[in-house]
Amino acid sequence: MSLADDLREARKTLETPARILTFDIETARAIVEVFGLFGNDYIHMDRVKKPSRILCVSARWLGEGEEDGLFFSAWDDADLDSYATMVEEIWKLLDAADLVITWNGDRFDNQWIEAEAVRLGFGRPAPYKSVDLMKIQKRHLKAGIMSQKLQWSARYWLKDSKTPHGGRDLWDDIRYGSDAEKVAAQAVMKEYCEHDTKLTQDMLWTYLPYLKVNMALYRHDPDDEVLRCTGCGKSDELTLHDKPYYTGAYVYNQYRCGNCGSLSKGKRNIAGTELRSV
Repeated sequence: MSLADDLREARKTLETPARILTFDIETARAIVEVFGLFGNDYIHMDRVKKPSRILCVSARWLGEGEEDGLFFSAWDDADLDSYATMVEEIWKLLDAADLVITWNGDRFDNQWIEAEAVRLGFGRPAPYKSVDLMKIQKRHLKAGIMSQKLQWSARYWLKDSKTPHGGRDLWDDIRYGSDAEKVAAQAVMKEYCEHDTKLTQDMLWTYLPYLKVNMALYRHDPDDEVLRCTGCGKSDELTLHDKPYYTGAYVYNQYRCGNCGSLSKGKRNIAGTELRSV
């Protein structure tokens, strides 16, 4: 294994009771009426005959024994009961989660689930900390990554890949295919969605030092004066860094974790000034 692989493996320990959920959704196409295939791409809302909707949801709790994760689906457009049940199940997971890990979830998956939950009367889930790994990648590593897609990061960091679908139009088969074609397409879509969730969860370990989430806060005894890494929650591998952490008014000690490489700053300042920049 390379040094990078060794470090990634060493990071795979989060000593925190925080409930950390990773999930991914797949959506169906809308059905619209158009006069032609070229020209203005704008389609008036009155031409939408069937809006887009969620097809399936895959979810995994971190470190809770769900090796294969959880999966909910509503393949049939007309099966409104299954659709409501699917949305309710993922709503319950979000309602119970402390942290929610996604890839582009802030602009897509999270908004889809919350919008449908409101529409179906479930309301807003209890607040959770959203960790969108694509946003973290863009903020810190964008210039060094040729693509922001999960497929590229899976190849680049994990030596893995999204599930191929053989060029088949799964969305068309699920809606219009024969019984056999529907079953086959649903199986591939399920595998595709579940593997995307696993890839996203695996990417968490690569970006752990950039999360800016204080994992130590989720412990039952965060104020026991024991120094713990804010990245992974471990408490026995912190080394005082030679370089302090400076804010606009104060100076703090800074610590590096020997387990995950994250940097944490002390709670109490060690120096400060009466004046600060404006």
